[in-house]
Amino acid sequence: MSRTDPARMGEANVRLLAALRQSLRPRPGLSPTSLGDAVLDEAEWHEVLPLLYPVCHADRVQRAAEMNVHLFYRLLFLGKYAIRTLKGAGMQVLVLKGVSVARWYPTPELRPSSDVDLLLCDSSRLDEALRVLEDAGFVVLGEQNAHHHVALSLDGLQVELHTSLVEAFDDARINDAIRSITSGFAGRMESFSFLGMDWPCASPADQAFCLVLHALQHYLRSGFGLKILADWVIFWDRGIPEEERRAYREMCRECGILEFSEYLSSTCVAYLGMRGEQTVCDEDCALLMQDILCSGAHGKSSNARMVALRGTGLADYAREFHHQMRLNYPEASRVVPLWPALWLSTLFKFFYNNRKVRHTTLGNVLAETRERSEVSAKMHLFERGSDR
Repeated sequence: MSRTDPARMGEANVRLLAALRQSLRPRPGLSPTSLGDAVLDEAEWHEVLPLLYPVCHADRVQRAAEMNVHLFYRLLFLGKYAIRTLKGAGMQVLVLKGVSVARWYPTPELRPSSDVDLLLCDSSRLDEALRVLEDAGFVVLGEQNAHHHVALSLDGLQVELHTSLVEAFDDARINDAIRSITSGFAGRMESFSFLGMDWPCASPADQAFCLVLHALQHYLRSGFGLKILADWVIFWDRGIPEEERRAYREMCRECGILEFSEYLSSTCVAYLGMRGEQTVCDEDCALLMQDILCSGAHGKSSNARMVALRGTGLADYAREFHHQMRLNYPEASRVVPLWPALWLSTLFKFFYNNRKVRHTTLGNVLAETRERSEVSAKMHLFERGSDR
């Protein structure tokens, strides 16, 4: 049965959401319970199995928790080593997600993570930063799957050195706004102590902005799962000063993503018990949650699941196609006369990948895209000043 089948949206997911709701804020004296294999299968698919340990001590949950704790500390010291190495060379970096969010979890070591994300505050020094890290033993991976960070490895673990928070969206004005906001991160940088070590991090408003952009980027591609929602709940439930909330909302309003932020928060209020007001109706929260549950951790529930558009009109499809061309050919696409050839090459690659890699059809891709885009169209993405 396909994970996109409505039958997979039933009791197992309802019980999983209830278990996560408890585990994200465990009560004193909470007694572990049995959740059953169906619930644990879904949790594993969403990569949140370790988070269930406070409410379920099944063998597979305990094994997942133990492995996560081991990986957590390895990543912790890897991140500290990378930060210290770059700082020693006079370069300023800050932690994205990772320990800066994990510290707010009831048990930080249970937050799932697979790598270390660092933002290089001065992106013009990327080549220098890479040389410094390579001299320290890091290896730049041969295959890079993103345009906004460089992946390096050391001892089998990965560090992603970001030059921007997210890949470029399909709106140049919004990309400029994000760059402008990010350029101020260094001046607002804070630090926190965790396990006796000091860590550089973004201000609360900037950190919230990082989290919402991270969620949006995944949502507009093949989707995101419950891990991102867990971070959202933990971050907002711990509370941030009102002036930081206002600053965050202004950033979102400037980039036209405030309604997306409201959708995230309202869905977390409705399904995960996040503190706050639900400003989006139950029906729309249910549609977003259905998309999230169908997505899994990496949006791989269906080979036809590729993107969500800002709308369902022909112009929306054309804009996304042109955006994909620019992502595929970032240098060549700067030469306008080359666009027709690049469009053809992008179209050929699209059909080839559908048939040979994803083993799906154009019709399936378009149907899946249209269904997901009907939800995103309600969010008025990238419409500056949009607010509820």
